[in-house]
Amino acid sequence: MAYTPHIWVNGELITAEKLNDLEQAAGQAAKPGPKGDKGDPGEGLTGKAVAVADLAADAGAEAIVAKINDILAKLRARGVIGS
Repeated sequence: MAYTPHIWVNGELITAEKLNDLEQAAGQAAKPGPKGDKGDPGEGLTGKAVAVADLAADAGAEAIVAKINDILAKLRARGVIGS
């Protein structure tokens, strides 16, 4: 049953009946709704975890680019990111 809000006016008496209606509506609103459909979760992660070596602190730009591309390739292989 849907709650119909009471329109209060100045000078109106607050009664137990009106307060109980409000309490019942609040109790209904606090109940969790039905579980929603979250759709197909997909395959999730695929493959086995792989180690990625740390990059040397003094690595040059070419080595950094190569390391980033290596990491991206491993993430794609595991299904974490797309192509």
